[in-house]
Amino acid sequence: MLPIHVISLANARERRDRARRELDAQSVDFEFFDALDGERGAELFGRCDEEAFVLHTGRLPTPGEIGCFASHKALWQRCAEFGEPLLIMEDDFKLTAEFAAAVAAAGELVGDLGLVRLQDERRGASTPVMHYQGFQLERYTKPPHCTMCYALNPGVAGRLVGLHADFRAPVDVMMKHVWTYDNPMYCLTPYTVTGNEFSFGSIIGKRSKTSKTPAVRVRRFLLKAGWQAQRLRFNFSQSDGWIRQRFSAEAEAAPADGG
Repeated sequence: MLPIHVISLANARERRDRARRELDAQSVDFEFFDALDGERGAELFGRCDEEAFVLHTGRLPTPGEIGCFASHKALWQRCAEFGEPLLIMEDDFKLTAEFAAAVAAAGELVGDLGLVRLQDERRGASTPVMHYQGFQLERYTKPPHCTMCYALNPGVAGRLVGLHADFRAPVDVMMKHVWTYDNPMYCLTPYTVTGNEFSFGSIIGKRSKTSKTPAVRVRRFLLKAGWQAQRLRFNFSQSDGWIRQRFSAEAEAAPADGG
């Protein structure tokens, strides 16, 4: 099964106890990764580009966001260095009874697909690819926010590390830009990971909008328009037929080509 790493602050006892109970109930092995705070996390980046952050998000970064991104980046580095896929989780999750089966399925797929998400979403959009091991594999045409649970392989991990020498935006915002690391984001549904009560009290810190000049507003508009164009162009270039062919022995009742 995929190695599972749960990002969690070392002193977050309640969160860790809850996460441990959830994962022990699934009889899956895992280890905690001590999350980095903003100061230690900043050491993994060449600089914190606040101007770029405002353009990406409309506000200034919090130390918690720097630490969160750095924690994911540290695990990407580990994945690339060890040369094997892994599953990265944040500690505010709730699991369904099918989680262990989803991890097993993701472990079989991620080596070829690069990035497979198990967490639910509300603002994404996806197209069906095939049925696999009791789940439906889908490819996101509009990747969602949040990085609570996803599997990735060393190739994608290495490209992500190389792309993010500087801190310019939250980790989930940058991972949505799949065209930058040239790999679609996939998911397995029904989702087996959702947020628990700790999700509503994020340790990232208060995030408030900052005042923006008309010039910044125009730059943000153009930047977002550029993202949408690149996403549409990337989606148009994708084809899912090779996936069904590659996994034809295991796929079940594959739907018509969605890409």
